[in-house]
Amino acid sequence: EKDELEEELFKLRKATIAGSVSKGIKETLKSLESNRCKQVYLCSEGDDESYKKCIKEFCDLYNVPLVEIQERYLIRDTVMMGTPSEMIILKAREKGKTPKIMPNCHVAAILEYGDVNAKLEQEK
Repeated sequence: EKDELEEELFKLRKATIAGSVSKGIKETLKSLESNRCKQVYLCSEGDDESYKKCIKEFCDLYNVPLVEIQERYLIRDTVMMGTPSEMIILKAREKGKTPKIMPNCHVAAILEYGDVNAKLEQEK
């Protein structure tokens, strides 16, 4: 299962680098509604069950594969939003403080399976 997760996160990272990812609940819902999503990643940890239910229902409705991720900051770090969470946690612990990891990202969607080299070729 770990290898499968790493493979899925690799696909998400490649799409992120190629600029083909929706990040966050609003962007992902808009992308689902416009039928642009190839795959959705959803963190099963989190505080709002209603948005998770909504994302799952939209994925079913539009027949989009859903990958559920257990670890809280894994999607955020994979789509490269802000300073990596490990660094924030480490710095906070060094100072004896509680880490505040912002921005958060509990959901993301691949719009196109990205290849940064293909993207560079298109821009030439």
